[in-house]
Parts: sequence; structure tokens; C-alpha cells
Amino acid sequence: MTRMSARSLHRTVLVLLALAGALAGGCIQGHRAFRASHAAHNEAIRSRINEELLLNVVRLRYRDAPLFLQVGSVVAQFQFSGSLGGAVSVNESAPDAAGASAGIGRTETPTYTFTPLQDNDFVQRLLRPIDIEVAVLLQRSGWSLDRVLRLTVQNLGGLDNATSASGPTPDRAPAYERFRRASRALRTLQAEGALAIGYESTDATLSPSIPLDAVSGSDLMDAAERGYRFDPADDATGRVALRGSSRSLVLRIAPAAAERPEVRELVGALGLEPGRRRYELVTAEAVPADAPEAAGRRTSVAVSTRSLLGTLFYLSHSVDVPAEHTERGWVTVTRDAAGQPFEWSTLAGDLLRVRASRQRPVEAAVAVRYRDHWFYIDEADLESKSTFMLLTELFTLQSGTAVGNAPVLTLPVGG
Repeated sequence: MTRMSARSLHRTVLVLLALAGALAGGCIQGHRAFRASHAAHNEAIRSRINEELLLNVVRLRYRDAPLFLQVGSVVAQFQFSGSLGGAVSVNESAPDAAGASAGIGRTETPTYTFTPLQDNDFVQRLLRPIDIEVAVLLQRSGWSLDRVLRLTVQNLGGLDNATSASGPTPDRAPAYERFRRASRALRTLQAEGALAIGYESTDATLSPSIPLDAVSGSDLMDAAERGYRFDPADDATGRVALRGSSRSLVLRIAPAAAERPEVRELVGALGLEPGRRRYELVTAEAVPADAPEAAGRRTSVAVSTRSLLGTLFYLSHSVDVPAEHTERGWVTVTRDAAGQPFEWSTLAGDLLRVRASRQRPVEAAVAVRYRDHWFYIDEADLESKSTFMLLTELFTLQSGTAVGNAPVLTLPVGG
């Protein structure tokens, strides 16, 4: 038997080290694969949420019931495989030969779990009027006041913003022009610093004066938990009264802008008392129905908001309906006062446009297939993309963390 030379032994060691390094590199590759998979799943979930929201907007245009799914879990299974081989030949009459081979393979099988949202709490959130504080939060976070108002408010101080469009497509054209002018004026004045919407806190007495010894320790603790306090009464009798601060939403006019034509026109359109610097914004339900203020003397603006479902219905009228679908009677044909077909793009076409095509769009921010057509938002349509982004934020804020009570749908997706 031929004895292995020192040089052959050295080469054998190098081969084994190379193979060991290849296997170690497989572990590093596995870690990198996990990080890459995390980004891919993040994008997949984002796309899925956007597609579902757009699909439901399209469904509502056709009076089809929407369905919302919540991503319950994502399970990604990785399988790594490796192969290892090596050979060394020793020949005293010829140079020694050494060879090595190694291979690393990875297979990923992700599984997405979806839960239909059909529980009572979620349905109520869909139908409940949007809290006016949500609209204020959105406009204070940088969204255009005009865009926020048109999506979330259906009546402002008696100005109707297509209330009939907050449900299935109506037969008659909605009223919205006066509201549109007011919302644009609000946006312009706010951008110029002539107008602001925000909260004001005022201190108020909440109870009649009572003897100090009538206030127990539990009363003090309960008042503190609610943000109230017991202060000396104003009658200098040693009695105390419960006091606290109340917060109200107000529309403030800058002193230098009070006489601007735009401000006077806006105040007149809302039926407000002219010359004031402050008007309170209240929900429509808070306005006494039995004691309406006369137009031109109001000191507050009644605001009626849409529900989340109403906002989805409102934007569904921005869907381009193929002519053959209209001819088949799949959608309602709305007519104006003259009996002519109403062009829905005049309502919110500058906010959102959902296009339709038989072929899959090449450049689309989001696209879904429905009734043998592709409905999509064009990638270059920045106004529509902005409105759709605002809709996703509004949906998240209003829908909350609902828990589905329907069967779970588990979908394995091949990697």
C-alpha cells in the first residue's frame, strides 16, 4: 500500500476544511433567507390588505356584499438540504489529485391564516358614525382638510355632502356643490393661517357648593380618577364645589382674516353669526331639534359624519363601470334633475379613480379581478393613491382590533 505523502495529506485537510466552510455558510445563508423572507411576507400582507379593500369598494358599486378578512398568522417553514463530497488520489508517478463538492438548497413553504370579520362588534364599527375626533386627528397629521372632510363628513352646518351616496347608488343625483365650495374654502384659509380647527379646554363648576366635611376620602379619589377636583366655593362660606375642565372642538378665525371675503362667504354659507372669532363644532346629534338657531345667528356648526361603510359606498362611485355592465343592468343608472345620466366622476373623481380593463394592467398601484375585468388604481395617479392611503388609515382607526368568529381559512403558499 502506498503511503500518503505529506503534500497529499495537506491537500486532504484543505478539502475537508473547504467542505466544513460550505456547511457553515449554509447556516449563514439560512439566517439571510429568514431576513429576506420577513420582508417578502411584509410586502405580501400589505398587498393583500390593499387588494381586499379595493375589492370591497368595487363590490359595493355593484351592490354586492363586502367581506373583510383579517390576517391571523403567518407560518413560514424552511427546509435546508446539503450535499458533501470529496476525493483524494495519491500517485507516486504523477501529481496527487484532490477534489471536493458541496451544495446548499433551501425550500420555503409559507402558510397564511385568514379570519373573516363578521362578529357583532366589527359590524357595529362599520355602521357607527366616524368619531369627529378621528377626522381631526387625520387632518392634524398632515392630510388635506378638504380630502378628510369630503370622505368623512356628510353634512356640515346644513350643507349636504352627497348623503345619498353613503349607501347603494341612488336613482337621483346627490347634492354636494355647496359643501364642496365650503370644504375648499376651509382648506385654503387653513393653509394660509387664517383659520384653524382644534380643541379648547375650559374650567367649569360641575356641582353646587357643599360642606367640606360632606366630602369623603372616596369622593376625593373618585374625583381625581375622573380628572376633577374639589375647590373652595366662591361664596366664602368654607364650602367646596366640584370643578373640572371640559374640552370642546372649535373653529377659530384669525383676527386679521375676519373681514376677508372668503371668510364672510364661508360664515354666510354655514349660517353663522358674522364677526365672531370662535365657533364650536358639535355633532349633529348634540344640536337640539326643538330649538333650532336662526340662520345667520348660529354660534356653532353641526357636523354629521359618515359611517365607515358609508365612506366605502361614497368612494365606490369612483369606480369606472364597463359599458357592458351598465347595459346588463348590473349597476344603477343615476339621473340628474333633467333626466340625464349623472356623471359620478364629478362627485369624487378628483379624489379617487378606479379604472377598469379586460387585460391585467401593466402599471398599477393595486389591482383586483372582478366580473371578468381588472379594476385598478394607476401607479401614476398620485391623487387616487393618496385617497386610497387615507382610506386604509381610516379603516384601521375605525375598525379597531376586531376578532373574527367565523371559520379560519388557512392557505399554504408554495415558495
